[in-house]
Amino acid sequence: MVKMLTVQVEDALLYAIDDVVAMGFYSSRSEFLKDSIRKGIKSHIAMTESYKKVHTESEKLRAEFVAKGKKIKKLSRKERTNLADELLNKKSLA
Repeated sequence: MVKMLTVQVEDALLYAIDDVVAMGFYSSRSEFLKDSIRKGIKSHIAMTESYKKVHTESEKLRAEFVAKGKKIKKLSRKERTNLADELLNKKSLA
């Protein structure tokens, strides 16, 4: 099933989209937008998975330290998010 999606964009963004279409990278504005949405969703999924992995791994490491009798604080959500962002940036640069 296909649904219609109406989007409003600033003139500058529209001109940039039109330039990309005119260069032949996409056959239409619609194709450009659909591809951009797909890429955005993939990026969001990768980011979410990275956040989950950082959380899981940090908890495993903390549990290992605690089991060895060492005190280690639990990372805050912000600290885990910052670590995940850093990992994603390193991954995208590789």
